Amino acid sequence: MRPLAEFIVRGRSQALLVAVLSISTVYFYWIGAAAIGLITLSKGVREGVILMLWAALPAAALMWFHEVMPLATLLGTTVAAAFLRWTGSWRAALLTAAISGLITSVLLLTLAGDYLGFFVTAYSELMAGIQDELQSQGHQQATALAALQVNEVFVAGIFGFIQAITTAICSIVARWWQAQLYNPGGFQKEFHGLKMKPTEALVILAVIVGFTASGGGYTVWAAIAAVPLLICGIALIHGVAAIKKLNNNWLILFYVLLLVVDAMKIFVVILALVDSLLDYRQRLQRQDASKD
Repeated sequence: MRPLAEFIVRGRSQALLVAVLSISTVYFYWIGAAAIGLITLSKGVREGVILMLWAALPAAALMWFHEVMPLATLLGTTVAAAFLRWTGSWRAALLTAAISGLITSVLLLTLAGDYLGFFVTAYSELMAGIQDELQSQGHQQATALAALQVNEVFVAGIFGFIQAITTAICSIVARWWQAQLYNPGGFQKEFHGLKMKPTEALVILAVIVGFTASGGGYTVWAAIAAVPLLICGIALIHGVAAIKKLNNNWLILFYVLLLVVDAMKIFVVILALVDSLLDYRQRLQRQDASKD
């Protein structure tokens, strides 16, 4: 990935070429967003915004084909990278990613009812087919599917979560590229030490509880608010693995479980919440130092 990063920072035309081509392919729009994030971090917010406006043209054109994620992620990543450059705070960038996801959900719910309705119908038909199949086989999961409320609020939350997590990942990739070019090894130190402040973590927890208690499709919005804690939890696992000098196979196993087991995501969020109060990594480092 370093050669790609070197090409992006070579000049405005090179960065714009990568961004436009990536966004135009739809499936690799996150690379274009990360490229603009890299320019914002390395060459300044003004340069990043200029390139973002040009890259937003094909992203906006894709909205005619019902592809809203490229534009939303491009805007979110640029703002997150700007806050990261201004403040040097990963917490600010992650909070920006979550807020951008919530804004995306609100805008879709307010301005794109017909668009969301299409996905509600398609998703409901898909779930109905799966439910009928499970019922015919006597599976208990059929009852859980029947209880799932699929409405515009739910679908808007799904889009918001995808946008928030993708924005966070694009910001991470942009910072990783920047470190590879200008500060080798700096990204690992930053990422391994990433955690939310106690007050920030408690505010996020309050928002999560609020959305969960609201029900009616808003429960998925809680996942948007949890994105900063999810990323901090992943950083905590990496940090602990580095302190304990664990084999990379443990991290591979962790990511497999994170992708396929929903309870693992909740566990990681809770772990990050507790870490913001207790700071596991500092405790482990002191323990290792005392052993030496």
